[in-house]
Formats: sequence, structure tokens, C-alpha cells
Amino acid sequence: FQTLLAPVNNIYTKLGEECAQSGCAVDLFVFPNNYLDLATIGEVCRLSGGQIYKFNYFSVRRRTSRRVETNV
Repeated sequence: FQTLLAPVNNIYTKLGEECAQSGCAVDLFVFPNNYLDLATIGEVCRLSGGQIYKFNYFSVRRRTSRRVETNV
């Protein structure tokens, strides 16, 4: 089970460590409609003290206003 959730490479691990050393927390807002490797990219959040916000089945068409404002 541990190998299933293991990161594929260490790019995001290094980035997360650099962010933590700089005092920067990374939050990810993901809107997957297909497979997304959160075990790999989530390392940035885990190591920097950030969060992952995952919104399944997000649709822009359902979430946007029908009214379009223009500045004249």
C-alpha cells in the first residue's frame, strides 16, 4: 500500500523543502476530471505546511455567472 501512494520522482519533494526553508506554504487547488497524481505533486503541500483543496466534477459552465459584465 505504501508504494501505491509513493511519489514518482523527487522534484516536488525538493521544491517543498525549498519552500519550507523560505517560510512559504503552498496550497494547491485542483479540479480534476481525470486521473491526477496527488501523491507526487502533493509533496509540495505536505513539506511546506500547505493544503490540497480538491474539487471533483467541477464544471466551469455550472459555476460561472450567465451575465457578462463589460467596462465601457
